Formats: sequence, C-alpha cells, structure tokens
Amino acid sequence: MSFKIEKASILGSPHIGIFAYANNFFAIVPQGTTRTTQKTIEEVLEVEVIEATIGGSRLLGIFLAGNDNILLVSPIVYPEELDELKSQLSGKTRIEVFETKNTAIGNLLTINNKGALASTDFTEEEIEKLRSLLGVKVRRTELLNYKAIGSLIACNDKVALAHPLLKEEETKVVSETLDVAVSGATINEGIGLVKSGVLINNKGLLVGSNTTGPELMNIQALFL
Repeated sequence: MSFKIEKASILGSPHIGIFAYANNFFAIVPQGTTRTTQKTIEEVLEVEVIEATIGGSRLLGIFLAGNDNILLVSPIVYPEELDELKSQLSGKTRIEVFETKNTAIGNLLTINNKGALASTDFTEEEIEKLRSLLGVKVRRTELLNYKAIGSLIACNDKVALAHPLLKEEETKVVSETLDVAVSGATINEGIGLVKSGVLINNKGLLVGSNTTGPELMNIQALFL
C-alpha cells in the first residue's frame, strides 16, 4: 500500500504535532478533536485514535514521546489521566511516566524504533534511564545550538524531516542515531520546527493545513 500524505488541522490549528502524538498503532489527540479529523488520522496513519489530556493540557505532542514499544509521559500528568491512558491503551504499549524537571519531553526527544536523540537539558542519569526504558541507542545532543531538538525533527523508521538549516555534521548525527534518511523541510508556510506541524508513522504522514503547495511537493518527493 502506498504511503499516504494529507493535510490536517486539530482544534482549528495547523500545529498538529503540538496537539497530538502518533506511532504505528495508535494516535492520541486532545479532547474535542472533531470526528472528521479523527477519521483522517485513522485513515492516513492506519491507527486507532484515542482522546486524552496531560496535566489538564491539550498540548499532547509536547508532553508525550515514544515509539511502538513504549509511551513516555510527562510527569505533569494527573493520576486520573494516567489511569485513563492505561485503560485505553491496555495491551497496546508500555506506559511510563518519565520523571524529570524538563516536563516538555516531546520537545526534547526524537525517538523511533531504532534510536533516540535526547536534549542536553537531560542529565546523564536521565539519559541512562532513557536507554533502559527505550532499549535503543540514545544520543545526547544539541542541534543548531538549540536544546529543544525534538521540535526540529519528525521521523518514522525510514525518513526524518528536519529543520532545513541543520549542518552536515548534525544531519549525520540524526541519520546515524535514528538509522534514517534525513531531508530538510518546512511546514505551515516556512516553519522549520517541523515536528510542530507533522504527525508521521511508517504508513502515512499528516502535515499542518497551512503547509504550502511547494512545501508539500518537497515532502511528497521523499516518499515516491
């Protein structure tokens, strides 16, 4: 089946990667997401969609990170929210609250099923904890002298869309750690913080509704 690419918005916003999280089996969207949007996510990514909040927030993409084997949840999560996640995802993934003072873990981690990039905001002890939880190689790094590296990259197990200004050596770090091809891209009319406007897995890709024709063509060319 061909790789599917569509535009989408969540709660009227093109910044879909800030509001939602997805892997190859499920997507988590904020409460109030329209059924039309949920259906688009289901069809393009071929996943089950569930609704949630984290710490009372709808910004789920900022407070979640993971791959097909584990979902890392920000420590701001309320006990009842965690219980609901565990109930809805029972048997589908392992769920762990990642205890750290850096609560916006989705902005600080880029993870697929083969590797992970972690911000230098994390301590060495936290990096070792990530290695233990994820079971993949974890590299602690900055990109573009920027610590919120998770916001710069959106990836699956084959391709990483990255901020177009990444240096050659930074692109090599991303490629080698995640074992993917890396390509510069922008979304939503020139935004280089790619993850903010992307939901991607191995089956499909959703980009924010403000993504321009040339931006979409650039992205589509990577999957032909």
